Amino acid sequence: MRVVALTLDPSLGAALNMLDDWEITSARDVDGVVDVARGAQIVLIGVGGTEEGLDIAQQIHSRGVTIPALVVGEGPVPSSPFSPVVLRPFSLDDLRSAVASAIEGAPVASSAPAPPPARVPEPHEEHAEEPDAVVLELRPKDASLPVETPVDAKAEPTSETPAGKAAPEQAPRAQQAPVTPPPAAPRPARKEQPAEVPSEDERNELRKRLTTPRPHLPARTTEAPAKEARRAPEPAPSRRRGFGRRAAAEAAAAESPFIQRLRTGATAARDIERLIEELPQVAEVLAMAQAFLSEAVTAFSPQIASVYWHEPGSFRIVASHGLSRVEQGLIVQDAHPLFAQVLLSSDPVLIAPVDLARGLVAGVAGARTEALMVGPVHVDGECIAALVIGRNDFSDADLDRMDVLAREAGPGLALARALQSLRTKY
Repeated sequence: MRVVALTLDPSLGAALNMLDDWEITSARDVDGVVDVARGAQIVLIGVGGTEEGLDIAQQIHSRGVTIPALVVGEGPVPSSPFSPVVLRPFSLDDLRSAVASAIEGAPVASSAPAPPPARVPEPHEEHAEEPDAVVLELRPKDASLPVETPVDAKAEPTSETPAGKAAPEQAPRAQQAPVTPPPAAPRPARKEQPAEVPSEDERNELRKRLTTPRPHLPARTTEAPAKEARRAPEPAPSRRRGFGRRAAAEAAAAESPFIQRLRTGATAARDIERLIEELPQVAEVLAMAQAFLSEAVTAFSPQIASVYWHEPGSFRIVASHGLSRVEQGLIVQDAHPLFAQVLLSSDPVLIAPVDLARGLVAGVAGARTEALMVGPVHVDGECIAALVIGRNDFSDADLDRMDVLAREAGPGLALARALQSLRTKY
């Protein structure tokens, strides 16, 4: 069904949107209704009041629109309205019925359903006047009393009552008189009692009670401090140095310095094994001295070079370059003027020209060159070797290079010397 709706009420527009089986065409004025009225079954007018809606219905009819019109209004309805009127409030079913009746030409109920008449209280229903008591009285229902009409019941039009007439006025409901409780008696005002201040005698008596010891409590006995138990003499530390069985007390004691040295030696032995794997020359004194000599020859390109190994009381050659067989067998004592200085200081010595210091270099292999340079090798304050090289001349920079080379060669030569000593002694 197609319905043309001329409405300014949002609630009516929302209600029309809920009717899925209706095709709603909206219009804002009479001209809009005239333009879209072709093919519609009814015009629904909801502009507020009933009179305004009926006027618009007449205007639409005067413009040539002959389809039925239904006015949704508020307020009284004229005795003979131009178009059927449905008054608010109404349900969707009421709206459907009104539209169907208007299309068929049947009368439309133009007023809201009449509310049920108020129930008149019976004479025997009296209210108790006592404010603090509630009396409930149950009586059987009298069949002669009229049956109340439900509030939601819809008034049906009859032949005696026309559809346009309003429902009879409702009888006012009986109102129960409010019960006023008696006023409560006022409470007596509470008086604040001033705090009692104790007198001087009372304070003295209280102080005496607190400080006087109670006779029924036993006096606390003062215990004499317990005598400290005599300590047993600690056993003297064992002087055994071996892997024998120890007593339980010694096992719990701190580790002895000897065991600590053993642990240090074991760790050092493992490190030595790794060093030998990386540098096999360190295991032999001759191999290490030859490596030291090769570094010096590469660095200085001397005419002669020799590594003197220090032994108790003397120096002997263990590696040489450019020396004769006789010179290789020369041994220099610690008291030699040049080597005595080597034993005391780790600084390198430069002798140039050699001809002016024959007494200083007498007995030193290779002293036939124009200049000699001696580099002591000291480790932990002890001289273990000396490097002697000779050529025509040397510079101060060569002295510095000799010092660096001797310091770098010291640890390796000292380790080779220690390993040789172990092999010789054990």
